[in-house]
Amino acid sequence: MGPGMELFCAKCSYRSPLHKLYREADTNKPGPKPALVNRYLPSALCGQSVITEGARLLLEHINIPTGANSGMLQRQANLVSKEITLLNKKNMAEKTRQVVEVNHLRGDANTSTIGIALDGRYNSTSFGSANKPGMNASQ
Repeated sequence: MGPGMELFCAKCSYRSPLHKLYREADTNKPGPKPALVNRYLPSALCGQSVITEGARLLLEHINIPTGANSGMLQRQANLVSKEITLLNKKNMAEKTRQVVEVNHLRGDANTSTIGIALDGRYNSTSFGSANKPGMNASQ
């Protein structure tokens, strides 16, 4: 989605070199580098109900070119998802360390214990799953 700009003269055949109007993301791989905005969009969509095709449709309706329809947004979303997962794991490790530290300051016998409370009104036998946070629904 990164646009470029070049100027040309209507009287002669002069064309200026293409100037990129975006910053490039460093991929550490050979080949063309994607625009940094192509990483920003999937990170903004992460956790939203709009998927990459919905975002593409939205951008096209407001006359913003989205590039080739070759799954570029989906590939960038996959990269961003991995980065967000790593960030989440680091954040949870830090929060766990803070809980252990607070429990140690309180003088708890088992410093790694985390007190939780469950709401039994949903008749759920488990709290969450490996794939999603929150309680499971029961019908």
